[in-house]
Amino acid sequence: MILDNLEIEELNFKFKNKFDEFLGFNPDGFSTVKDSTGWFHIDSFGKKIYKKRYERAFGFYCELAAVKENFYFHINTKGEKVYKNNFLWVGNFVENRCSVKLENQNYKHINLDGSFFYDEEYFYVGDYSEGFAVVTFSDLTCNHINYNGKILHKNNFLDLGVFHKGYAVAKDEFGFFHIDINGMEIYKTRFDFLEPFYNGIAFAVFKNKKCFINENGDFV
Repeated sequence: MILDNLEIEELNFKFKNKFDEFLGFNPDGFSTVKDSTGWFHIDSFGKKIYKKRYERAFGFYCELAAVKENFYFHINTKGEKVYKNNFLWVGNFVENRCSVKLENQNYKHINLDGSFFYDEEYFYVGDYSEGFAVVTFSDLTCNHINYNGKILHKNNFLDLGVFHKGYAVAKDEFGFFHIDINGMEIYKTRFDFLEPFYNGIAFAVFKNKKCFINENGDFV
């Protein structure tokens, strides 16, 4: 059930005194709440969708929600754990994949069933976007991996963002810039700060001055 903004405001007002914590409704119509018994989920009418209680609970993504019960894992809308593994931390599912923290403090991604789809472990891994995710190595350099967990390009960077409309923000020893899907710079200029392109224009800071650039790296 998808709620419009007015309905969400009305439900927030209706339920705000019923729970200690009320996180608002996701587009799927569920909300994460907390009362004296613990954390759980309710539907758009304030009805509990399962009996179980957790130490901590988060919103549903790809119909699965992250919860904590000593360890972290994911549940379905019936409150059922959907795989056998436990983790030190889990993120939210994005593009049917999720970052998790292992017992050895490393990170990797899991599928919807909790299985791993690559062997490598990383210092950190981020969410997938447009089919790729940023991974950070033990030396703190970054690269992208694809849906199969394969490294996307040969260049590692000091900092790296997700792909947005085919380009990603990267950083080397000289500053920030944009790269393409092959990990290649699309212009030579380096910036103090840089955002992704939105409709062909990106906000940037160049020599302490705020500005905008196009996809050729030209000031506009």
